[in-house]
Order: sequence, then structure tokens, then C-alpha cells
Amino acid sequence: MTLLPALAFARSAEERVSRELSWTRPDEAFFAAGACHQLAYVMASRSPGAAIVHLRPRERGGDHMVVQLDDRAFDFNGWNDVAAVIDVNAAAARERYGADWSFDRIVVPGDLAGFESYCRSHEHRLAADFAGDVVARAEMYIAGRSLP
Repeated sequence: MTLLPALAFARSAEERVSRELSWTRPDEAFFAAGACHQLAYVMASRSPGAAIVHLRPRERGGDHMVVQLDDRAFDFNGWNDVAAVIDVNAAAARERYGADWSFDRIVVPGDLAGFESYCRSHEHRLAADFAGDVVARAEMYIAGRSLP
């Protein structure tokens, strides 16, 4: 399977503003860009020992959240080698934003209160901010996927 960068599914300006337009995107696009943090939270809550990791840009766009468990990472692509997931997303961001694009790898609190506080501080939508039940949608997306 070829890994795709989250930026391949970047939301339009209209989708960024409209909860309804964002919600109607296909699952892959929805969980790649706009709700990756919610997918990460649901998967981390099912994966003992896993961490939610934010690939947070230092200056420009291109952020993404994944779940890391040992040397594996989970995002909309499924479970893959963590280095490959980071590399494909960083390469796409450098192509879009310039060769000097860089990021910090931030481990996000895994409990609900800490996760929501982190999301608020980085202007990521909380579960209640989506047009539908994002947790149920994430659970359906990952249903049947096993741990690495």
C-alpha cells in the first residue's frame, strides 16, 4: 500500500469554515485532514501503551496527528512504520510550503481532559464541534483494524 500524505486531502477554504461541508467529505479525506486528531484519540483509547503524536509545524501549515505504538503509527492510512508516516507527511509539507518547513513532534495528553485542552489551545475542533458524532464515525472507520 502506498502511503498518502494528509495534505493530499487538504480541506478547501469553504470546508474549513463549514462544519457541514467538512462532515460530508469521504471518510479517508475527513480523517486525513480536519479530523485526524479525533481519529487518533479514538485509536489511542483502544491501544494500550499508544501515544497521540502531533506533527506540529513550526511556522506554516501541514500539521497532522497520529497514534504511535512502538515503531508503528496509525492514521487514515492504517498502521504503518512511524518513520514512513512522518517522512511522507514532511515531504508533502516541504513541497507545498518550502524546503525549510519543519515541525515539532509533540506527545499529546491521552486522557480526554488533556486531549481537549490541547485541541483548544491549537484550534482543533472538539468532538462536539463536528456536524455529527465524530467519535462514532471514527470507531466505524477503524472497526476491524487490528493492532500492529
